[in-house]
Amino acid sequence: MKKLILTVVLAALSACGGPADSGADAIRSPEERGRRAFGQCGACHTAREGDASRIGPNLFGVVGRHPGEVEDFAYSTAMRDADHVWDAVTLDAFLADPEGYVPKNRMALPGGVPDPQRRADLIAYLQTLTSDPN
Repeated sequence: MKKLILTVVLAALSACGGPADSGADAIRSPEERGRRAFGQCGACHTAREGDASRIGPNLFGVVGRHPGEVEDFAYSTAMRDADHVWDAVTLDAFLADPEGYVPKNRMALPGGVPDPQRRADLIAYLQTLTSDPN
């Protein structure tokens, strides 16, 4: 019986991250948490300088760039015509609600990224993707 209870408790802790993971997240920087969270984004986007775009555009250097500027990517008309610069504020609004921020874009992220901390971490990581040493 004790083995069964221990097994159930350990399974529950591993399924929800458990105390060890939350402590590790507290130690990690926002950029590191964002890099890890970007793993899911990496199914469609690359984030390395010089890499070809995938289903989504390469996000290296996205901060400070206008939408629709990656040459090897076929953007939607909505994204090409968007009139803003990607920064922490615009990225947060877009990641929270891609369809609401740029209607008729082709970003496949229904419901956006609802967690504000996860968005902040992703943005912190995206801000590191630059060849500018400053």
